[in-house]
Amino acid sequence: MSKRLPARGTSNPASSTAGVAPTRTSTPVPSARRASPPASRPALSRARIVDAAAALVDREGAEALSARRLAGELGCEAMSLYHHVPNMGELLDAVVDQALGALPLPEADTAAPGAALRAMTDAYLGLAGMRPHTFRVLATHRWRTPAEIAYQSRLIELLVHVGHAPRAALRASRVLLVYLNGGGLAIAIWAQDMRHVSVERTTPVVRKLMKFSTAPAVARDVRSGLTLLLEALLPASRASARQRGAR
Repeated sequence: MSKRLPARGTSNPASSTAGVAPTRTSTPVPSARRASPPASRPALSRARIVDAAAALVDREGAEALSARRLAGELGCEAMSLYHHVPNMGELLDAVVDQALGALPLPEADTAAPGAALRAMTDAYLGLAGMRPHTFRVLATHRWRTPAEIAYQSRLIELLVHVGHAPRAALRASRVLLVYLNGGGLAIAIWAQDMRHVSVERTTPVVRKLMKFSTAPAVARDVRSGLTLLLEALLPASRASARQRGAR
């Protein structure tokens, strides 16, 4: 007796599910946590630009200062710098103005103008040793910034206070600045370049003196010269020197 076939249009429940994978219930995947935005940089400002330029000049010298390099330091576009500073020349002026402006100025009517002059000039030479790259810019360009004018003006006022006529005080201030800038450059250069100098072909006297061929010795000699210059410019010091010579 033959098996009965299923009627056309019907399906065998067993065969209809053969080879078909069971339906899986999908589990919702948690969405990735949104990354927090990066910390924002301080707003660009003239003060921030000058600070960054000063740090760059102190590290590498004025030759390293450019809009592109400074923008890289600040994390901004080079052109955005010019919204705050008109050009790199004025920015360099601002750097040296900031450095000189950090030196304290004594009062013009101080009771001890001679001591105030010594303190002012000694601090100026100190800047050469502490910030040699910046000092080299300060000492080799024409003075025109507010801090530069204020510094020389105070020199003149103190020289008038010790007895110089105004025109003589101006002349004396220029003599002082010529010495300070030249001596300061010597200090700055020695602070940066300590290469050995051969003196084998010099005389024995010079070879013995090479123990003083050091940056600290140069700084001491420059300050000794400054003392001599101030003694020549200060009336009280001249009188004291004459008294010492008479003894």
